[in-house]
Amino acid sequence: MKHCGTVRLETERLVLRPFAVTDTEAMYRNWASDPEVTKFLTWPPHADENVTKAVLEEWVKSYERKNYYQWAIVLKARGDEPIGSISAVGMNEDVGKIHIGYCIGRSWWHQGITSEALKAVMDFFFDAVEANRIESIHDPNNPHSGMVMKKCGMRYEGRLRSSIRSNQGISDADWYAMLRSEWGARNESVGRSGMFREMIRKKQQLPEEECIRILKRELRGVLSVLGDDDYPYGLPINHYYCEEDGKLYFHGGKKGHKIDAMKRHDKASFCVYDEGFRREGEWALNIRSVIVFGRIRFVEDRETVYRICEKLSRKFTEDEQYIRNEIEHSGPGTLLFALEPEWITGKIVNES
Repeated sequence: MKHCGTVRLETERLVLRPFAVTDTEAMYRNWASDPEVTKFLTWPPHADENVTKAVLEEWVKSYERKNYYQWAIVLKARGDEPIGSISAVGMNEDVGKIHIGYCIGRSWWHQGITSEALKAVMDFFFDAVEANRIESIHDPNNPHSGMVMKKCGMRYEGRLRSSIRSNQGISDADWYAMLRSEWGARNESVGRSGMFREMIRKKQQLPEEECIRILKRELRGVLSVLGDDDYPYGLPINHYYCEEDGKLYFHGGKKGHKIDAMKRHDKASFCVYDEGFRREGEWALNIRSVIVFGRIRFVEDRETVYRICEKLSRKFTEDEQYIRNEIEHSGPGTLLFALEPEWITGKIVNES
């Protein structure tokens, strides 16, 4: 690999730059002291700013090495204040492999910032450093981190059981990676925006956190799959968004058009939209919509089936007797399936 050190990178919203010791207060305040940020990481929250300063002093010293990569994530709208970090936490020169780790302050979660930073770093490593493989991992109980990797085009490679230790103890690890050949093919076909198309009218784009709120709030949407003879097949269906694993769950009978379609092709999309609102003095509605692209997975564990079906029922009613009866009588014949998101995008449109 052709190492060139931690150079300054820039995206539409971000600057990725080397850290300085003067970043101590911002790093401690914005993320290093927060146990929610470090929950699934390998290092504990910093007890005070002295710990943060010592870490930064070590990082700054390490910048002397050309094969050391540690960036401060800076949001342009906040001046030069860092809000997180992204770095190469592992490397294998023999195979040209780089392992990336990242974290960001809680105030900036679900806004696409980490994905934007990861894309920039991946492009840098493939283009300038000429890496052959870029990889990353996450705890399965932290699914949003995996969504960042998917959003940047990494492929899921599997789960290694009890293979890492974090602040949660020993846990499984889900592995994702992209090869240089895949990166090149992706750039040729869709440009550096990734596997999925970026929104053209950026001003209409909803932040990821708003998309998730809409998915949680709305009762139903349209699930689209490839039906008979590969004709698109869209059907209205209710859903449950699970914050624990970041998946969308649906239920239904064990036979039918949609089941046959999903068994043939696991790729699907799901669209929801709200009732809209009018601004004062306007006649036109402003509609917010969200589209989720991903892959269908059938749920076999009956305990999970009953648990999710109960949560789905509670979106419509709190009648305990009705819920118990439904699960008791319909549960054994219910098929539960999940849409594992690979890309979530949302927009607001004025109907005028």
